[in-house]
Amino acid sequence: MVRRVQHSPGLGHAHRELWEVVCAEIRDLIIGGVFAPGEPLAEAALAARFAVSRGPVRTALMELERVGLVTAVPRRGMQVATFERTDIDELFDVSLGLERMAARTAAEIATPEQVRRLHELLDDLDAAQHRDGPLDAVEADLVFHRHLMETSGNRRLLDIWLRMSEEIRFVIAVTQRSLPAVEWASFNRPIADAVASGDPDRAEAAVVACFTEAHAEIRALSTEAFDPFRPPSAAASVN
Repeated sequence: MVRRVQHSPGLGHAHRELWEVVCAEIRDLIIGGVFAPGEPLAEAALAARFAVSRGPVRTALMELERVGLVTAVPRRGMQVATFERTDIDELFDVSLGLERMAARTAAEIATPEQVRRLHELLDDLDAAQHRDGPLDAVEADLVFHRHLMETSGNRRLLDIWLRMSEEIRFVIAVTQRSLPAVEWASFNRPIADAVASGDPDRAEAAVVACFTEAHAEIRALSTEAFDPFRPPSAAASVN
């Protein structure tokens, strides 16, 4: 089905280049699971899908490759990124380190308004998971963690996290689809409560507990959750 991309201020795309609009569309299709991990992304097919030329599609794919959502495969072209167990481990190790530091500092300096906002974002996440679409739930989860970073007041910490945020978004999306029974707002609530307590040790411990459990849940997922296009023999070889 052709989905014509509109480059119009009336659709909220003011001051955005066409490739940026196409990039956002492709990203949403990846995050929403329409384009699965490992699925080929042909320029011509995408251009036809969005009723645009191949130029904006090519630029959009290059940007998505830069942020880790798309991978260039020699002699095969672009495909949706996949994650090995080692990729998941590395992403969690770095994310955990960043959030531990952010939570400690946030517990020490957060204003009442910032604490209230953390709890409001958890309410948004709960509403998104139960009433809105999957893209909204993924975004709400990501926004909560971003606000924790912002609350720390450490600009460089936030900058490092932002560089990883699209990969984090991708992993959140796969995890939420694979573990629909998990109440993600309740899962993250101990972090917000610990920050509200003003105790940096408690805040750090809450982050460690949440990340350790989430990491175990994600590692327990089948390889196919992150790469359904992998041949069975290759999937069986991944630890």
